[in-house]
Amino acid sequence: MRLELEPGPVTVVVILQVCCSYRRLVEGRQLHSYVMKRGFLITCSLQNSILKMYSNAGSVNEVEIFFSEIERRDVVSWNILISWYISRKDIMEVDKCFNKMQGEIRPSMWGHGGSSSNFWRNFL
Repeated sequence: MRLELEPGPVTVVVILQVCCSYRRLVEGRQLHSYVMKRGFLITCSLQNSILKMYSNAGSVNEVEIFFSEIERRDVVSWNILISWYISRKDIMEVDKCFNKMQGEIRPSMWGHGGSSSNFWRNFL
């Protein structure tokens, strides 16, 4: 008897981390397609892993399109996007994202004084 096993969401997260490490965009896209077909995109960790994969190896359009498709973004989602813009030295987008994140993330997740000016004071 032969068992046919398919990877679940946790396995896919691990494989996506490998795709990130080795910048394997083709395989990452295939996993993204598999996740969509299986209906796994519900979990934040899986969405963030796909976003991270695109930010490591994808194009500007893929990162921005996938980020915009995430329905329930969390702090990790925003940090991946902000880090990606920082790596591209796109400070204007970093500032825009930081301000949008503050409006979207619940205030209880922020410590003291989460304004853009405080961010830049600490960042620079």
